[in-house]
Amino acid sequence: MPPLTSIHKTINLCPDDQSNDIEFFKRISRQQQSRLVFSQQTSLRCRQSQYRCRCGANMHPNCAAIRPFDSYSTARKTLFRQNRDIRFSKDKSPYKINFGAHIIEDKHNETKAGYYLHIEPNDKSFLGGGMYQPSAAVLKSIRQEIDYHTDEFRKIISNPDFVQQFGSLNGRQLKTAPKDYDKTHPAIDLLRFQDYVVGRNFTDKQLIQPDFIAQTVAAFAALKPFNDFLNKAVS
Repeated sequence: MPPLTSIHKTINLCPDDQSNDIEFFKRISRQQQSRLVFSQQTSLRCRQSQYRCRCGANMHPNCAAIRPFDSYSTARKTLFRQNRDIRFSKDKSPYKINFGAHIIEDKHNETKAGYYLHIEPNDKSFLGGGMYQPSAAVLKSIRQEIDYHTDEFRKIISNPDFVQQFGSLNGRQLKTAPKDYDKTHPAIDLLRFQDYVVGRNFTDKQLIQPDFIAQTVAAFAALKPFNDFLNKAVS
């Protein structure tokens, strides 16, 4: 496992400023409801720029010890766009009231498992990772990898650090056995999953604590063997 200090430098979030992000999004939410949000465009761009800096200004070369963090020369490429897609929505609020960063090994290959960090007020912040809604071909490859290496996968998801951080696997499951697998298969409890994802939530209070960076570092470190297994399946 890569040294925690490498991940620490990747997700340097400046916890003393996290409370400002929470209050900023609460204000944006109120102003969107009152249709005053367009006056906040400049502030929003400035805040997002600050978040980019905090989310990974030192990603490279300080993170050469870990993939996929070492493949990002700028945090800008990890962030989701701030504008909402309002074309088919009754809610015409133009901006999201959260920041989201997604780090994957291959920025041009969305089939890879990654690491996600989500900052949103009202105790809706969380982090997680894995493979969400994979294509049929990718899902077949993951199931095959689990079938061939069941003991290895069980060891990963039963690791005390993994369980402490994430509990158990999340995601949609089939009610019966997937195609090509018998319902008596010894790994049927794992093969039924349609998503292979895990996550943990943070309250607003936790988000602004001095140890928030350390908690995030520990969670992503515990997640890495899980993601590595999934990425091996689709390599």
